[in-house]
Amino acid sequence: MADSPSWTASQEVRVENGYGYGVIGADLHVHPDRGPVYLLTGHQGPRELVLSREEETGLPAQPSKVLNARYALVDFTGRRQDLERLGRWRDDRLQGPSAMWLHGPGGQGKTRLADEFARLSTAAGWQVVDAVHGPGSVMPVPGSTDLRMPEAVGLLVIVDYADRWPLSHLTLLLSNAVLRRDRPARVLFIARSAHSWPAIRTLLEDLNGQAADLPLGPLPGRIGSADDRRAMFDAAWRRFAGLYNLPEQNPTGPPNGLDRPEFGLILMLHMAALVSVDSHARGVESPTANLSAYLLDRELAHWTRLYEARQEQFDFRTPPSTMACAVFTAALHGATPYAEAWDTVAGLELDTPTERILKDHAVCYPPVFADSALEPLYPDRLAEDFLALTIPGHALSAHPPANWAPRLVRVLTGAAEGRPAPPASRIARSMTVLTASAAPGRWPHVGVILDQILTTSPHLARTAGNDALMALAQVDRLRTDTLAAVVATLPAPGHDGDLAEGAAAMVRRLTLQLIRESTDISVRAAARAELVEYLIDAGQDVMATEESRIAMEELENAGANRGDRADLTGAYALALHLRSTVSYQNGQADSARDQIDRSVELYRACGPDAAFGLARALVDLAHTHFGEGRVQEALEVQREVLGLAQELVARSPGRHERLLGDCWNNLAVCLWRARRPDEALEAAHRAVEIRRTLAETDLQTHGGRLAESRCNVFLFLNWLHREEEAQEQGHEVTELWRRLAASNDYRFEGGLANWLTVYADICGSTPDHVDVALAAIAESLAVLGRMATRERRFSWRHGGTLGMLDESCKTAAVLLHRLGRSEESELASRIRSSLRFLGGGPPPRTFTRLALLLEHLGRDEDARWLAPWGEE
Repeated sequence: MADSPSWTASQEVRVENGYGYGVIGADLHVHPDRGPVYLLTGHQGPRELVLSREEETGLPAQPSKVLNARYALVDFTGRRQDLERLGRWRDDRLQGPSAMWLHGPGGQGKTRLADEFARLSTAAGWQVVDAVHGPGSVMPVPGSTDLRMPEAVGLLVIVDYADRWPLSHLTLLLSNAVLRRDRPARVLFIARSAHSWPAIRTLLEDLNGQAADLPLGPLPGRIGSADDRRAMFDAAWRRFAGLYNLPEQNPTGPPNGLDRPEFGLILMLHMAALVSVDSHARGVESPTANLSAYLLDRELAHWTRLYEARQEQFDFRTPPSTMACAVFTAALHGATPYAEAWDTVAGLELDTPTERILKDHAVCYPPVFADSALEPLYPDRLAEDFLALTIPGHALSAHPPANWAPRLVRVLTGAAEGRPAPPASRIARSMTVLTASAAPGRWPHVGVILDQILTTSPHLARTAGNDALMALAQVDRLRTDTLAAVVATLPAPGHDGDLAEGAAAMVRRLTLQLIRESTDISVRAAARAELVEYLIDAGQDVMATEESRIAMEELENAGANRGDRADLTGAYALALHLRSTVSYQNGQADSARDQIDRSVELYRACGPDAAFGLARALVDLAHTHFGEGRVQEALEVQREVLGLAQELVARSPGRHERLLGDCWNNLAVCLWRARRPDEALEAAHRAVEIRRTLAETDLQTHGGRLAESRCNVFLFLNWLHREEEAQEQGHEVTELWRRLAASNDYRFEGGLANWLTVYADICGSTPDHVDVALAAIAESLAVLGRMATRERRFSWRHGGTLGMLDESCKTAAVLLHRLGRSEESELASRIRSSLRFLGGGPPPRTFTRLALLLEHLGRDEDARWLAPWGEE
């Protein structure tokens, strides 16, 4: 039997109940009914600037436009060391994917550095593409992008505003097949902060990729002939002087104070140069501070001139005060499709007709894409300063705020009572921009309005997303009550991986504030306990260990461990329980067992008020018994915790159903292991009933648990020889897993593959169900083949792709041998053998053989997709 299938590669575009854009040589991930999760398009380099000028002076009407990084007006200077480091990262011999997280404050020069790096990479033979986030973005015109380019040295993907992407969307991007071709692949993330980086770094390690970060710090501060700041200022002054038709020689030289911290930002140097040129050209004194205010004055003057020119038949009818509202709206919501922009502006109920406002706004700020509107003021930092100067509360008397600004903020963030909420993507952007404006060292009064918004609408913080939550945790002026209200809306640990780090940051901010304000040890202990749970969920084990240690120490110092403080017994029990979890994660099994035993003992002493804490501790205690082979002890504990869960649900309907479902499921497994199948089946049915109800309202959170319980029902029915019922259940479990994998392949494809292998193994033992077994094992191999190419999660640990593929091939080999298909059985065994000689991932022959086996099992499309991975 030959090892090579007889076909060539084909493109696959997967769309779930939505629509598709074409991309050749890559995966396309699409939201149901919401378009692409992201698009890969050819890199957009610098654009040509069309600069409008004042009639009477001939000077640029909107000086701030020249600061937009998309025009790249100032020649690239400085950052040579950073550029060299990017070059070394790109040219590393690593053939697999590698990512760089380029981060720094707004105005630090990230976009210009990335554009220069993209230009140099293109010149060096690399294919450079942009990853454009889909939800909430104005997308390019539908079309097709060819990412094959076999002659390219490698692929460089640039992801701007990466810190605004949900982790699950970045996961999909990093799992894209385009990053797994036979050429180097590099992903350059551009972000303001490194908040999301630890999670991405961990993800890349799981995907067998490499990761590095490049923080852009302030420019060197020494003043002298070779100083970076002076050179950048002079280069910008000369370039801007050309736009103003001035001599290139600066008659006044650079301003004093270039060594101040704010001039560590490249944008601030460029702003200083622009203000110097503009004021010199106009014959006015150049300000030494509040550069944004000067430039925003020029914007206001431009709106005013256009409005006054209506008397001379100029087609512009929007008053400056109304234009300010439109610019304020664009700064918060960003560019949107025209129809959405219309609805947004119409909802503001301004005096000027909506169509006229959008038309005149486009005159001042032309949209980048057709059929879009409300292009925001650039650069981002200037737009953030505009918002801050418009919102009441700052101390710049020369720039009076607008009384309408607080109301507009409420409307545009969805905090206004009786008003329809904007789309979630607009709320997220608005909260992100406001949080950036209120960042430490910028505009504290914006933190006040954030506090007011979140006091009445705390859910907006969750809607804003992970990175906004992490930035919000740094904002001053947020009161403890407001923080507590926000934390109350956050998902419980384990419920939403996209928000895990942001939730931990907000809980930590609340904890620190509570500890600072309270001397009540019970309050402090409860705060630290909640924090530990969120830190564990966010994977911040070192901090979780330290916080749990401090909590234990404080409680012990107060006498909680000696029984001196009965009021602290519950808090100490919880601290011990969490400490046991941390101990297990740190490999300290003996300590963990002692801690959970002691925790349960203390919870029992607390009485009925500690029922929920006792139930949670008992669940972990039962797992400990079960894992160490003490099935009878585990069964006794599970029965007790089930009774507690039933009491909790009866006492507080709607709060503890998840715990009750878990209890029934765990009891079913214990009964099965104790060889009591009838009771196990009844318990499994009860778990299915509860988890089905939960999954109907939140499939992503509860769907996997429902599939787990339904799988148990199938196994128990099969054990009881109720084959017809078992087959019906098996079909339903398969459909459920397929539905879950379609909704989130990275999270659920492994579960689908695992289930299909189990299903095939059991069905293959019965002659009547051999066809079902063959179909199941073929689908399992196809899913695992795709996972192996996309994820590269090559380890033998439980749940690892390599281990699951080995098990699936083992099942296939046994099944095919049983059917007398010895050559195909041997092929499955050879795939297993190739996995044993792993050096950084399966060799190409693994994929060649797997594609051939899939062809023989009737999975032609999957085989054709997989075949190119086997090419040497």
